This record gives sequence, C-alpha cells and structure tokens, in this order.
Amino acid sequence: MTSNPNNYRFLVDVNLPKYFSYFNKDNFMHIVDLDPRMSDKEIWEYAIKNSGAHLVLPRMHE
Repeated sequence: MTSNPNNYRFLVDVNLPKYFSYFNKDNFMHIVDLDPRMSDKEIWEYAIKNSGAHLVLPRMHE
C-alpha cells in the first residue's frame, strides 16, 4: 500500500526553489512565506505546533 502525498502537508526549506512546479500545490508551504530567518529548531516547533501534520523538506548540505 502506497501513501498518497496529497494526504500530507509539507514545509519546504528556504534553500529549495519556491517556484518548482512540484511545490506549487495546496499541501506545500514554503518557509520563505513564513519567515526566511527561522532556525531549524523554530521550523520543527512550527511543524509540531501546527497539528504536527507537516513534513519538513530540507535541502541537505554536504
């Protein structure tokens, strides 16, 4: 059984492109629209506080 991504809400990292067509759906919120200066801790706290229904999509740095 596969999960449908439309059943989830996502927070998109500020380092990911806001206008990438995949992220332009109702269940995606770009952190830039909240506060681009949010720390990682603040992002996780926001995700938990807001129904815990957000999955955070970070950009990984090597």
